[in-house]
Amino acid sequence: MNDRLTDAFAEGERHTPDPVEVLAGVHAGIRRRRRHRRYAASGAAGIAVLALTAGIALLPTDPGDSLPGSGPPAVAQEVPPQECRLYLDWLPEGLAEQPARTCGPQTQIVFYSLVDGPYLSASIHPPRWRDRSVSPGWTATEVNGGFGQIATLPTRSFVQFVLPSGRWAELEYGHGRPGDTAQSGLDDTVLRIARGVSEQTTETLRTPFALSYLPAGQHLAHMWTRNGATGVSYQDGSGEITGDRIEGTTEDGLHIDRARTDDGTSYGIGWAPGAGDPHAVPLTEMTRLPDIQGRPAHLTRHGDTLVIDDFHGGRLSVQMVRQAPLVVSAEPPRPDPAVIRELTRIAEGVRWAG
Repeated sequence: MNDRLTDAFAEGERHTPDPVEVLAGVHAGIRRRRRHRRYAASGAAGIAVLALTAGIALLPTDPGDSLPGSGPPAVAQEVPPQECRLYLDWLPEGLAEQPARTCGPQTQIVFYSLVDGPYLSASIHPPRWRDRSVSPGWTATEVNGGFGQIATLPTRSFVQFVLPSGRWAELEYGHGRPGDTAQSGLDDTVLRIARGVSEQTTETLRTPFALSYLPAGQHLAHMWTRNGATGVSYQDGSGEITGDRIEGTTEDGLHIDRARTDDGTSYGIGWAPGAGDPHAVPLTEMTRLPDIQGRPAHLTRHGDTLVIDDFHGGRLSVQMVRQAPLVVSAEPPRPDPAVIRELTRIAEGVRWAG
């Protein structure tokens, strides 16, 4: 699923492992193409995640305001807790012990990552996410009496189906990566999981920090947790489905067709304990910036992710993501001083809540 394993996200994803952004796949808004985009699997699910926007504003500040800390202290606001409402009644053996979750008013994702065996991605989408036609390469099916479609490839199986609420659920269950040894029984397993999907509260996510500043127009989209790390994503897009469709083909030949949403510009703020992900880009390969809140600050080479080391026993990261156009430029992104200023302002305004 990780279409965000691109240059722009490869540096920042492990420091700010959001989504829809950790999980962010075909529909997350990074490096999208209208047709024949080959999505990298890289140990993550192939088509499972969609980030939508919600309507919770948080301290939008005029661009002319002073930086937090340079004048009277800004008042920090708690990030609103988010309920997780994707329940799985049955799971196959061998999955990772703890899943990653992304939860928000319109976003629900559960992801059991690939660890030398099976993996599972489950997500819920709005009613207009797609129509009830059967896509090329897929087969019609029923899940609990409702419309669905299923596609099975050598190492993974996908099912999309309508829930009683009218929303869509999407599952991807697999064993290994595309190109690995073919597996049997994947379709039976994914359908059994699908029959146990429901929309009921499983837990509530909270962040250990509060925020004092966000750029104007940003609204809470979702909160996430993974391997002890936690974070929140905001965006200024409406979150509404647009008239454009995302069409493409996975690296192992599966046709993809679903709605594109207006995501706009997103900011993710995350905290991970200790030194963060051991596979992350080393701080020594980033640009050293002046300290932020008295702690070492570093910037990734594309200028879209700021990492603050030794922040209350872990690493704080702030990332900006712009929704990519349907036709993507071949030129790599360059650091933008205005973006770096906003990332700095957000980081300066993070207050530890514990």
